[in-house]
Amino acid sequence: KQLGTLVFAQSIAFSVALPAWGALMQFYSARDLMVFGCWLWAFVTLLLACTSAYEIQFLLRLLVGAALAVVNPIGQAIICDVVPEAERGWAFGLLQSVSSALTMLV
Repeated sequence: KQLGTLVFAQSIAFSVALPAWGALMQFYSARDLMVFGCWLWAFVTLLLACTSAYEIQFLLRLLVGAALAVVNPIGQAIICDVVPEAERGWAFGLLQSVSSALTMLV
């Protein structure tokens, strides 16, 4: 029951943070936001490994969800900046395929 609550909290934080990361692109570069978000995600994930208290796990899962949300909007923006318009469909398809394959392996 508690594990389900932790996963749900992370998912909610992820959903709430998605538009915030996208909005921050008006003020910061996509690269800087991606680097910050990934470092935040890594740091908070390490903190998760260091605690067994449910309340702390809950708060850290909220932070992990918010940090993990950087990958979607910022990653897509970076693809749009790097890949020519005519090849973006292929690039997004490849990204989704690799993401799905890695999800199945893990």
